[in-house]
Amino acid sequence: KFESRDKKFKYQIGGRIMWDQAYFDADRTFKANNNEPQNGTEFRRARLFISGLLYNHIKFKAQVDFAGQTSFKDVYLGLVKIPVIQNITFGHFKEPFSLEELTSSKYITFMERSLMNAFAPGRNAGIAIYDSQAFDKRATWAIGVFRPVGETPPILNSDDGYHLTLRATALPFY
Repeated sequence: KFESRDKKFKYQIGGRIMWDQAYFDADRTFKANNNEPQNGTEFRRARLFISGLLYNHIKFKAQVDFAGQTSFKDVYLGLVKIPVIQNITFGHFKEPFSLEELTSSKYITFMERSLMNAFAPGRNAGIAIYDSQAFDKRATWAIGVFRPVGETPPILNSDDGYHLTLRATALPFY
């Protein structure tokens, strides 16, 4: 992490590598039926990013994944600490829908997400407004409009219409 002396510019450069490997030691009976499983290895994630905050009100992030086919993950600009709505972000980022999808792969228990996550929209191009600390940090809300463009180039050739995504959470008792 880097920060200017006057604290008006903060940025971070980083990355992560997640490597998946499988080795199978099948018995003779299994091999005799031509069912020998394949050993393998792959980079599941190989990402580089730069993110930051300018003048305490403009956030940005650019993240690229080089595992398999090169793809954009997050490429966005946003404004923070806006009266009433708090935050607005536009670009290519995760739709505010599923908690599991919104949680970074750095913090999930397993290398892969659950099967149910296949039904959640991932990263798409759009604009969202949200507040993650509403009502004295006891509630969150988000609303966004997205175009389902995916993550692999070219990302701007979709004719799938638009998504309206809403998410709200609350902690009534604490």
